Amino acid sequence: MLYDAATPEGYLAALDEDWRKEKLLEIRAHFLSIPGVTEGMEYKMLQYTRGDDPVAIMNAQKGYVSVYMDDLKALDPEGTLLAGKNHGKSCLRLRKTDDIDVVKALAARRLGL
Repeated sequence: MLYDAATPEGYLAALDEDWRKEKLLEIRAHFLSIPGVTEGMEYKMLQYTRGDDPVAIMNAQKGYVSVYMDDLKALDPEGTLLAGKNHGKSCLRLRKTDDIDVVKALAARRLGL
C-alpha cells in the first residue's frame, strides 16, 4: 500500500494504529540510532540513507511490513539470517510475530558495522 504523504511524520500519521505501525516504529528507531543515518521519503515510502548511500526503504502493506535493501542473498550469502524468512531478492516481508533482529543484522552487514 502506498500512502500519500510527503514527510515521514505524515506517513506515520496516515498509518492505522495496529501492529504494522508498531513494527515500523521499532525498525525506524533502530535505523535512526545508527550514526549518520537520516530519514526521508522515496516512492511514497520511508527511506533511510547514510550520506548519499541508500540503506533501506520500508512500507506497511496489508498483511506485512516490507523492508527493501540491496540484494539480500549478497548480504547473507550463507543463508543463515534469511532461513525461514519470507523474502524476495531485495524485500524482506515481516509479519506480526516476526522480530526485527534479521533487519538489524542485515543493516549491520549492509553498513559494514
